[in-house]
Amino acid sequence: MSISATSNIGFTGLTGTISRQLIAGNSKRLGLIVTNTGTNVVYIALGTTAVAGRGIPLYSHEKFQLDHINHRGTVNGIGSTSVSTNVAWSELF
Repeated sequence: MSISATSNIGFTGLTGTISRQLIAGNSKRLGLIVTNTGTNVVYIALGTTAVAGRGIPLYSHEKFQLDHINHRGTVNGIGSTSVSTNVAWSELF
């Protein structure tokens, strides 16, 4: 059996405590890795608006790997402070 996959990588800047879409929905998504490249905590929400203090927390340089959860919708993020931070992501489809 042969498996063929394509990947997409990117960076998204989060401006303070405003929820922002990190990755658009993708019906072909097989996996996703989101990494907090900043120094402040980032909160991730799957398919809904991100809220600081809720959802999936990513501390500085931590990653979240989405491979056993069949989520193909949007992924949103929000910072925990007014300081901007960046999030790196890699999607497999």
